Amino acid sequence: MALFAALYATGQTPKKIPFGIGCFVAALSTGYTISVEQTRIMYDTASSQLLQRAEYGTPNSWIHDIEEKEWRGRWIPFRDQVHAVKDGKGQPVSVRTTTPEDVPGESGSKGLVGIGECDLVLLYTHGGGFEFGDTLQCFIYHQTLMKYMQEKGVKIGIMGVDYSLSPETPFPGAFNETVAAYMDMINKYGVDPKKIVTFGESAGGNLAHIVPLKIRNLYPTQPELLPGGTISFSPYFPCDEPMTASIYDVISPLGCERFLESYLHNDRALLLDQYVNPAHAETLKGLPPMLIIAGGEEKLLPSIEQFAKKAKVDGSKVELRVWSGRAHCWILVEAISWEADRREVLDAVGQFLADCYERSRA
Repeated sequence: MALFAALYATGQTPKKIPFGIGCFVAALSTGYTISVEQTRIMYDTASSQLLQRAEYGTPNSWIHDIEEKEWRGRWIPFRDQVHAVKDGKGQPVSVRTTTPEDVPGESGSKGLVGIGECDLVLLYTHGGGFEFGDTLQCFIYHQTLMKYMQEKGVKIGIMGVDYSLSPETPFPGAFNETVAAYMDMINKYGVDPKKIVTFGESAGGNLAHIVPLKIRNLYPTQPELLPGGTISFSPYFPCDEPMTASIYDVISPLGCERFLESYLHNDRALLLDQYVNPAHAETLKGLPPMLIIAGGEEKLLPSIEQFAKKAKVDGSKVELRVWSGRAHCWILVEAISWEADRREVLDAVGQFLADCYERSRA
């Protein structure tokens, strides 16, 4: 932090980095890493405190735990936040337009509550370097997005995949589980693929992009099985070139190296696998429309740009939006972003989802 302040005072920092945000990012950009166990403890503590800020009740009042043969996750059905009411204590609660009691086994025999009233379903995969995290780490953002889309006339539900973490379950564990979840959404829960949008941040952004790639490869003559779109925030694609440390980003080369060692179990040949880094796929033609949000200062930007460029050259529709002066996954951390930034991204994501909805109705 002191180094950033000194550089800022002498005009040596990137002009687009505000002082307050830059100091906070610099404080997070340590040049060392902690153990997986320590990381998980820190994450669990921070996550539990963050979830107390949920506007309409605790996550437990929203979610439905899902346990399938090949994967597990949490289903968050659409809830009406626009027409909110207050409970007996004057606290806001949301209005559920359908309940298990009202509509037993919602969507006929599919048995997933509320799935029938969703215009779109987001298949969400969380970040955390494949080592830590869970589907609730962006719960407040998902609440915000659900309300925003309702105001635009689109009801969304969110299926979060709690994939197995590394190093206990290395590649392709998380990948296979997410593909299984996607296929169950179609085959078991009866969701039209055009109404599914894969969505994730960091490592989860990686999974959000490679699931459509796998579906395209598995069913080359059935493009109707592809999702309606993909959204990612700072997707974690391994860099082909060596990374350098920076006080302007929250991730470090040492941290990324540890994540890869954990996820790939030191099998460096896997760095060229298309399901680890989709930029190494023979072609990215035929993938659904993509929206990628990234920060201008994040160390993964070269690999993100490499993927986006290849996708465009190969004929897929991809929109890469880069916010100057921002770090990795900045949009999800209030301390390293501004409200105006977050609103701009929300507008971009909302428009993309609205477009997906219109295409699903065609």
